[in-house]
Amino acid sequence: MSDKAASAKPKLIFVWNYLEWGGAQIYFIGIMKLAKAEWDITVVLPEGSDAKLLGFLDTAGIRYEFLKGRFDLAPADDIGRKIERRITILHSEFNVFRHLRKFDLKNSILHIEAAPWQSATLLTALSLLRGANIFVTMHNALPDASKWRELVWKIKIGVVSRLPRLKAFASNQDAKKRFRRWVDQPFFDTIRVTYTTVNPSEISAVRERATDRASIRKRLGLPEDAFVVLCVGQFIDRKGRWIFLEAAQKAVEACPEIHFAWITSSDVAPSEMERIAGYRLSDNFHLINALNIGNERKDILSAYAAADVFALPSYIEGLPVALLEAMAMGVASISTEIYAIPEAIKHEETGLLINPGRADELFNAIVQLYEDAALRERLAQNGRDFVIANFDEREASKIAIDAYKEALAVRR
Repeated sequence: MSDKAASAKPKLIFVWNYLEWGGAQIYFIGIMKLAKAEWDITVVLPEGSDAKLLGFLDTAGIRYEFLKGRFDLAPADDIGRKIERRITILHSEFNVFRHLRKFDLKNSILHIEAAPWQSATLLTALSLLRGANIFVTMHNALPDASKWRELVWKIKIGVVSRLPRLKAFASNQDAKKRFRRWVDQPFFDTIRVTYTTVNPSEISAVRERATDRASIRKRLGLPEDAFVVLCVGQFIDRKGRWIFLEAAQKAVEACPEIHFAWITSSDVAPSEMERIAGYRLSDNFHLINALNIGNERKDILSAYAAADVFALPSYIEGLPVALLEAMAMGVASISTEIYAIPEAIKHEETGLLINPGRADELFNAIVQLYEDAALRERLAQNGRDFVIANFDEREASKIAIDAYKEALAVRR
């Protein structure tokens, strides 16, 4: 595409300022793929971003630029760490503001991954000082907090929700419903649900190619004849990693032919590796680096074909894209009955639901699917049908793009 052709299109800018990535970025890329025919798209993300994510953007033909500095997502366990983290956040947001000054934000759309209760200063400055047309997406509910912190959040969200050029999406119905108590009715009524989704045609193409399970398992380092329970995502506490391993320990003791795998782009510290070793799973647990699988979406999607069961025992989630991908790929799935997950998994209809933090329930669900092939096949087919019918990337992206067009039309 020539620069002249690109300049004739309205500008659409996606921004995030942290290195860890997952469903939020896949959600963005889905919108980008549909929008790029009509919009001049630029992604702004931090230096040091994951090569796999950059590969996904390259494959989609999306231009990107790098920010200096990043938002620190590491936990803050003491007052010193909290102060350090807050300074890092402010510095990162200043870099975002400074970087975006080069764009004509008044005649562009800015879709930024920034929580209103956390980034009120940045959002206000972009809207009022730079005149930006801003969209944010709510992926899940706010965490539980003290009354004082909730009061601060209420004030910040109140300010942001009254900005003249800011609109919000929710990536599931649960996130929208839970956001109601933080905003007034007029703003709430403007929130559109743009679901976390899958691309049905992409899924179908991968399924047609991913018929040789033996070769896929060999590529992942998994035994050809094992019963494999898979998780895909960041290897972090809120994803229920230790519950996954505790259930794995119970399952392997009962059924040594069951193997467990977790595909992740997260860095795993030596202390975490020591804790993993403490579960004594030996070769029955496979921690797979996503960078070794491939740089295209189809490489990750084909990995689901290696699994007999997908299990995601999260404590906190919106509507996880990995779960939707597993279901769409025809893998019987287990997850926790929290937040928006029941919007995809209907217990014993499209998958199995367990309570968070219950390794015994995860163990029982895994064994149930291991022993009952007919149930496993029924849940796999029902889950696939439900996701393809209800979580189509093209439909959700169209809602977002229509909202972008309306925002620019109002300004003009």
